Amino acid sequence: MAKGHLTKKELKRPDNLYVLIQRFLGSFAENPKQLMVLGGVCLAVLLGIAGYSRHKTTQREKSTGLLYTAFSAYEGEWDALNPKPKLEKEKADKDSKKTPEKQPEPKPSLEFSKINVDEKLPKTLAAFSEVLKTYPKSPAAFRAALEVGHLHFRHLNPKKAIEWYKKAIENSSTGQTKAVAFSALGHAHENLSEYDQAEESYTKGLDLGAAPLKGELLMGLARVATEKKDLEKANQIYDRIEKEIPDSYYSRRASALKKANF
Repeated sequence: MAKGHLTKKELKRPDNLYVLIQRFLGSFAENPKQLMVLGGVCLAVLLGIAGYSRHKTTQREKSTGLLYTAFSAYEGEWDALNPKPKLEKEKADKDSKKTPEKQPEPKPSLEFSKINVDEKLPKTLAAFSEVLKTYPKSPAAFRAALEVGHLHFRHLNPKKAIEWYKKAIENSSTGQTKAVAFSALGHAHENLSEYDQAEESYTKGLDLGAAPLKGELLMGLARVATEKKDLEKANQIYDRIEKEIPDSYYSRRASALKKANF
């Protein structure tokens, strides 16, 4: 008989797995109480899994709702602090002899101005902080911490931004979101001329393997190397960008900056 084929004698023998299953089921046939216990255990496990899944869904919905409340608080507080200029419509009546009043010059936007976020947006900070306190380590907590960090950075307080970017890292649940926070943290350190810390942040973000952020993180490392007067290292990073992210904004930018270094 060719190797790999069963003989007639072997075919008549019961399969080992079949025998094992028969013995297993036979033991329950002899003792039905065991079968009832096993069924109860399986049911409890299934109910537990279903309950946990439902709990996770409910928690996610509640945390998202609380995050939305925080954004609403920010919009209300920001609009009160930085009101949009009202545009007066010109009258279409050509026969009107009334001289139009001169409109006051609109106030400059506070969008990127230096303001004390803690003092000017207290309700916003309280609302975002509540998200972190109530739902730590959740996507909503990560987003809340990141947004407060952006607020401080946008209003020219990178030291405060660093505190919140670190909270975003602590509350991140995925490699990609953590890389986003490390990128933001690197920018804040770079803004303060803390180049060693910036380099560490960009490197940690890069090590997480988040492809969409690779160009941004490598460019950050190249900027830091340039600021530290290590043009050879900067050019090596630009070479890497051209090789690993070809035909992109980052590769074109890297090519131009590399030429400027020579």
